[in-house]
Amino acid sequence: MLLTPGLFIFHDKVILPRAAKGLAREQDTIDGPADIIIAGHGRVGGIVKRMLEGGGFDPTVIDYSAAQIDTLRLYGLRAYFGDATRPDMLEAAGIRSAKMLIVTIDDREKATQLVAYVKEHFPPRPRHRPRPRQAPCLRAI
Repeated sequence: MLLTPGLFIFHDKVILPRAAKGLAREQDTIDGPADIIIAGHGRVGGIVKRMLEGGGFDPTVIDYSAAQIDTLRLYGLRAYFGDATRPDMLEAAGIRSAKMLIVTIDDREKATQLVAYVKEHFPPRPRHRPRPRQAPCLRAI
């Protein structure tokens, strides 16, 4: 019990930094713009991606987990390693022409900042919505 705090400090200061050096990776370059961008691929992002693929869409996934991205690429999916909260990564993914951005980042603060950034710099484009037809009232109750 006497050594436990010292071992934890040693682990945090010496072992983790050395292990993290081997995991460092550069951001991927994105091939081209996408119609649908999914920022984050955890449990929720994976479910959303499968639903979109089932509907015939081809979403682009941006995530900071190298292992997750490598697994997705094994299945031939458009997945890129990088921080989706960075403006240059969003630009490369085609945020200007994208029809949808789905944020499934697990960090609430980063997700809020991402949504605020996108709303400020890329406001939603107005869509033409037809007026609902007014059906005549057949019977008053």
